[in-house]
Amino acid sequence: MNSRHSSRRYGLVSLALASVLLAGAGAANSFSEVEHPLAAPLAADDPAGLVDLGEVTAPTVAKLNARFSGTARRGGRAGVYSYDVGTGRVSFQALSQSARLAAPGEYVEGSEGTAAHEAEAAEPENSTDKVFGKDTRRRVPDTTVYPNSAIVKLLITMRNGAMYGCSGTLIGRRHVITAAHCVYSHSRRESGYATKVQVYPGLQTNSQPFGSALATSINVFPQWIDQHSMDGDVAIITLDRDIGTSAGWVGYANTPRLTGITGKLIGYPGDKEQGLAQYQSSGRMTGETPTQVHYQIDTYFGSSGSGLLQTLNGKCILFAVNSGFTSQTNIGIRLNQEKFSVVRSLVGSDTPSR
Repeated sequence: MNSRHSSRRYGLVSLALASVLLAGAGAANSFSEVEHPLAAPLAADDPAGLVDLGEVTAPTVAKLNARFSGTARRGGRAGVYSYDVGTGRVSFQALSQSARLAAPGEYVEGSEGTAAHEAEAAEPENSTDKVFGKDTRRRVPDTTVYPNSAIVKLLITMRNGAMYGCSGTLIGRRHVITAAHCVYSHSRRESGYATKVQVYPGLQTNSQPFGSALATSINVFPQWIDQHSMDGDVAIITLDRDIGTSAGWVGYANTPRLTGITGKLIGYPGDKEQGLAQYQSSGRMTGETPTQVHYQIDTYFGSSGSGLLQTLNGKCILFAVNSGFTSQTNIGIRLNQEKFSVVRSLVGSDTPSR
């Protein structure tokens, strides 16, 4: 099976989302609201963690085009546009002029979380090259095991009411990294920021072992907003609760050289179980630019925003965000020096740099 992206444009496809009901309850909510932090993940048959989603369709992902360049700066200052979901106001959050830019190889550690289970043994990395013609994705057997617990399903509502699904990764107690095209659309019909983003760590079919959280702000690099450049296709979502305390979060790094390293991608591809189950695949990075990394790891619509992960000094570290594709390769946007520094400033004191 060829699981490359097949869209010919930027944007998202409509998501027909039936009414979402909390199993065992009469209220018609989006998903159940589970208080945090949890002492342990909810059991798969716990009514408090079960959802009935109805029919869900996966989103499109960005296709590579000529708009690569652009800048991560506005008015000469590095930073992000920050959208307040509650008020609808947008401001520019500039990196402090006194802030230290990241050193090559600098990284921030993650946390396994209070409710996530520890893996019994580390899973060996697949060192073979991935072939696009064969589907190499595998279903994640247990989403309560770290780092699977830190991988999130995003359900996104746009200003015209259209709903979409994407993937993301917790990189702090209340911060998720994903693709900017998941939460900010340049299409005329849906132009602008998402009006609602719901986040579900470790979602697996109808089970949400860590509950859910809502976005309070959406932070997007100027490259994506101003120039519609793929090189800015990264967004940081701030949440209304410290859901990462229970589910855990992964670290992130400014990795100076990526070609040849093995990366793993975990997310929610739309062609598998209606995009509601975690799947993983891995492979070597085949090339890079100062802002991108290229690979032939199998992905599909719905995998947009998934983190590319590596093991660094025994820790799970994110080094890029799955964004788009060409006919020859899939493309991630790397956390280069400037993006890493801005992300670190946004996430704040969740965990110190190393």
